[in-house]
Amino acid sequence: MTARAAYASLRGAFTAAIRDVLPSVVEIRTRSGLGSGVVFDSSGDIVTNAHVVGQASAIAVPIARHLVDAGRATATRGAGLGVTTTSP
Repeated sequence: MTARAAYASLRGAFTAAIRDVLPSVVEIRTRSGLGSGVVFDSSGDIVTNAHVVGQASAIAVPIARHLVDAGRATATRGAGLGVTTTSP
């Protein structure tokens, strides 16, 4: 395999991976700024970094051109992960 063919193959695999996960990536809005997260399950749980949701009292997630109130946030300090949910 030539270097050009290897590059094309890798690029194709990378593009396919992005296409597969992109619908799960969401923007997270808090009063202190913006962050991103990944929809983790069908219950609406979103995984992000703890500093994104940390001490936020209000969290909103724009989904399909609508602003969804994420309701509650749980920050896990040890792992550095934050979890919020779009479920009421």
